[in-house]
Amino acid sequence: LAAYYAEGHRRARALITEVGIPAAGADTAAAFLKFTRTSFDFALLNCATRVRLADDKVAECRITVGETPALATAVDAAAHHLLDGTLDDDRLDRAAAIAAEGIPAQDDQRASADYRRALCRVGVRRCLEEVRHRFAERHP
Repeated sequence: LAAYYAEGHRRARALITEVGIPAAGADTAAAFLKFTRTSFDFALLNCATRVRLADDKVAECRITVGETPALATAVDAAAHHLLDGTLDDDRLDRAAAIAAEGIPAQDDQRASADYRRALCRVGVRRCLEEVRHRFAERHP
């Protein structure tokens, strides 16, 4: 989907009717979090993370933040920070800070750019903690 949007297809009238997502293996975990005022409101910000481990180190990582209020943005610098390391607290804190600095946050009627950056930092950190927790449950 990222390549599809990058090619500008979103400008054309198109309807995506199916998206196939392969099942993740035991070496992969993901998490999603959305911040809203109410359960039926548009998100102020949302965060998604996916991590694949190899030998207890991050082999692949994707961190995406949406509703900044722009379309979702991959925060590659934050994901890159985690590569080849463990999911320890310091690395999670730094990745969350990098993500908050790297999103294209803007003010709108629902939230300020500064508030969205603060939500991003908390959201990315929580998603990464959830990923770490899922790995811990699989390999106690």
